[in-house]
Amino acid sequence: MEDNNKYLKYAVILLNYNTVNDAINAAQSIVRNAISDEYVICFVDGYSTESCQAEAFRLANIHNSCILELKNNVGYAKGNNAGVRFLLENHFIFQNLVIMNPDVEVKSHGMIDILLEELNNIGEDYCGIQPLVWTPHLSNEANRQICIRKVYSYFDCILDSFYPIRKLFINKYQEMVYYKERPYERLIDFEVPSGCFFIIKTDAFMKVGMFDERTFLYAEEIILGYKLKKEHYKFVLDPSWLVVHEGGKSTGSHHGTVASSFVAKEEIRSLEIYMKHYLNCGKVKILLVKFLFMFNYYAKKISALINFSAV
Repeated sequence: MEDNNKYLKYAVILLNYNTVNDAINAAQSIVRNAISDEYVICFVDGYSTESCQAEAFRLANIHNSCILELKNNVGYAKGNNAGVRFLLENHFIFQNLVIMNPDVEVKSHGMIDILLEELNNIGEDYCGIQPLVWTPHLSNEANRQICIRKVYSYFDCILDSFYPIRKLFINKYQEMVYYKERPYERLIDFEVPSGCFFIIKTDAFMKVGMFDERTFLYAEEIILGYKLKKEHYKFVLDPSWLVVHEGGKSTGSHHGTVASSFVAKEEIRSLEIYMKHYLNCGKVKILLVKFLFMFNYYAKKISALINFSAV
């Protein structure tokens, strides 16, 4: 009986929403720097409002790629999960999965292949690996940026939502984002990857049920990290490699601008899902975090308006 399965080292999921040129550049950076040819790139178009997005992918003729057109904008979690399911349904069998935002570029030849070899050699309790994720407009030093985190406790949700409390409990916040390990210069075990770019073993990703599809934007990687930690998995950061992240292209919040109210509401809604369904928080605890988050958000909006008026 003929085996129609396509056995690969890894699959890359590139979820696009009105960022077709960035997604094509991201895919080209994968192709340009790959050592092995045992991979597939899956473009997932989340029902972009700009026309001819899928046609642009076809015309780009990216090596080892396929296209999935969704009929709705389903967000990060459902979109990435849909890409994984699409590949499996089309008989692609891949040992590892690369989750990659369209505004990310691989800059070093052989990076993914070498990271995969490293991941396969460090032990079964490691489910994934990540390079530095560098957003240049935030910092000149890639090895000092926040790109890895610990799984959030309830108090961590408060720290992440309200800047004044974060400053008051600075040591706790620094522990949450591995601040004392900076500058990152050695391999570091961590719990929550950057949603912009990370590599994970397919078996581990499927075992914990992939991304939580109740979320639309944000908190997906926190929830994933939580589920993986419960299964005694961990990630490792290798800071000798990096990818470059433009930041916020799909959400309109790049280059230091304050996110739209839609993005902010989706962010706190995702955090609410995490607190309710994973931390088992009651309504009062959730309302407190929501209040602090929205207070912090509107304070930033007002500050931005004042600064703009002063120019």
